[in-house]
Amino acid sequence: MYEIVNSLLEKFGGNGLVEFEKLLLVKENKTNVWASVHLLEKLNLEKEAEKEALKIIREISKGNDTDALGFQYWLKNWEAKEK
Repeated sequence: MYEIVNSLLEKFGGNGLVEFEKLLLVKENKTNVWASVHLLEKLNLEKEAEKEALKIIREISKGNDTDALGFQYWLKNWEAKEK
């Protein structure tokens, strides 16, 4: 999946990032969750896009299934890295 992100940026530059950020609005098949993780881990985002991506991840982490648990740990790692 990281290769897709890298290829998109190599081919389209900043416009690729803008297009990729649009995936934050696509809830089908948890596309917005996948996009959030990749945007946050691999790219330098504008603050607004970063806030939206984190909001999506925080929302899914509130559940009580294995996805939620995984994202709870992901958020802890993210917050530790950001300090």
